[in-house]
Amino acid sequence: MALCATPAAAVAGTTVTDTTFAHTAQIVVGDHDRGCSGVLVEPEWPLTAASCFAGNPAVSLSVSAGRPRPKTTATAAKVGAIATFSLIGSPSANDRWIEVGSSGIPGRPAADQQLGASLHFTGTRLYVGMPYGPSAYGALDALPLPNVTAGATNAAITTYQPGQGGLPAAGARFGYAAR
Repeated sequence: MALCATPAAAVAGTTVTDTTFAHTAQIVVGDHDRGCSGVLVEPEWPLTAASCFAGNPAVSLSVSAGRPRPKTTATAAKVGAIATFSLIGSPSANDRWIEVGSSGIPGRPAADQQLGASLHFTGTRLYVGMPYGPSAYGALDALPLPNVTAGATNAAITTYQPGQGGLPAAGARFGYAAR
C-alpha cells in the first residue's frame, strides 16, 4: 500500500527521497541493535512485527506487554508540502517547493503537521491550511503571491491561529478547510 506524505528511511537499502510512503515508520531498537519498518495507525502509534521487540527472534517471537525495555525510536512524518509551478514558460523553470520554515511559513517541519491539507487561492494570496501544527489546533497561513512564485523575494505572511486576533481559542482542527 502506498500513500503520500514525507520520506521515511528504509530498514535496508537507500533512504526514500520522495513522498511515496506516507504512513511508514522506521523503528530503531536500542543503539541500532535492530531496525524494523512499521506503519502509523495514529500519529504516535506505530504498528510493527513482534520480531522487532523479541529478545531472540530466531528462537521465539514472545514479547512482554508494555513499554519496550531498550530505548526505541520511531521516525515518521506526514509533514506536508506544496509544489507550485507556472503553466507558462519552460517546464520546471518556475517551480517552487513550499514547506514549514520556507516561504515565510513559521516554525520547523514536524511529524503530522499536514501542511497543505487545504488550499485556497484568491489571486493575491495562497491560503495554506495546517490542521495539526504549529499550535495544538492548527493554523491557516496566507502567503502573498511572491512567496509562491519562483525567484521572488518572500513578503510577510499572515498566520491565523486559534486564540489570536479574536478567533476562538479551542475547537476542532483549524486550517483543515480553507475557502
